[in-house]
Amino acid sequence: MTDPGVLLEKLARRAGAGRDLPPALRAIARAIEESRAILNLEADFDGAGSPACSQKTWERAVGFLRRHAIAAYERDGTAIDVPHIGAGPGGSIDIHWESASHELLVNIPADPVARAELYGDDKATICIKGTLDPGSCTEGLVAWLTKRPR
Repeated sequence: MTDPGVLLEKLARRAGAGRDLPPALRAIARAIEESRAILNLEADFDGAGSPACSQKTWERAVGFLRRHAIAAYERDGTAIDVPHIGAGPGGSIDIHWESASHELLVNIPADPVARAELYGDDKATICIKGTLDPGSCTEGLVAWLTKRPR
C-alpha cells in the first residue's frame, strides 16, 4: 500500500492531478474539487439567513473526508462511496452518503472547536446519532462507509 501521507498529499491536489491516485480514491478527489463551489455561495444562499461557508470550514470538512477515504483504502483497498458535499445551516458543511442499504450524514460545524454531528441509518436495524471530533479518523465510520448492499 502507498504511504498514507503521500495519499493525503495527492488527494489534496486538484482533481486533474488525481490521475496518479489509486482508482479507489479518484472519485473522492473529484468530489472534493467540485465541492469548492461551496466557497462561492453568498450569505443567505438558502433563504434562511445562513452565513457563507468559510475556507477553514471547507478545509475541515474535506480533511475529514480525506482521512476516512484513505483509512478505508489503507485497510483493504476499498473505496468508500462518493458523498454529496454541500453547504449546511449556519455556515456548516454537510457530508452525506445515501444508498439503498444505508445512510450517513456528518455535519461539520463552522465553529472550529465544535464537534461534528452525525446521523446514520442502515435502513433495517441500526440507527446512530452522536457527535465526533472532525479532526480524527474513526474506525467505526470507516466500517460503516465500506458496507456494501445486502
